[in-house]
Amino acid sequence: MAAGLRFPLDLAAGEKRTLTFRVTCSGGQAAVPELTPWTPQSLLRAAREVRPGWAQR
Repeated sequence: MAAGLRFPLDLAAGEKRTLTFRVTCSGGQAAVPELTPWTPQSLLRAAREVRPGWAQR
């Protein structure tokens, strides 16, 4: 992890924001959701194939 890596963000009292961090292992690539063929349904199906009994949350 990069030392001192920071993302300053000012929020007003009660304000909410959604933050998305795309993280990958060294030498890997983070997929761009808009450009991937995966859908929530296909990801769930793949997860169940790898780990039978995996529950949808």
